[in-house]
Amino acid sequence: MFDNFLVEARTTDHDSYSVSKKEFQKITGEAIATPPNCLPAMQVTIQGMRLWIMREDDMTALQEELILLRNASA
Repeated sequence: MFDNFLVEARTTDHDSYSVSKKEFQKITGEAIATPPNCLPAMQVTIQGMRLWIMREDDMTALQEELILLRNASA
């Protein structure tokens, strides 16, 4: 389920980086249009600190999938 992310990367030397709703909606539209229907995410590097930004629903689904995989292998 989570094999395909379309990741937009940003880097800044400032103390912060702002992500607007419009910007993430644009990334989401591009991800959905990219076969095979990718999931949107951003990787933001702020002064060397690497952060990952994704939709909460996608994160919840990923956590549930990992729990299922862990329980299946136990």
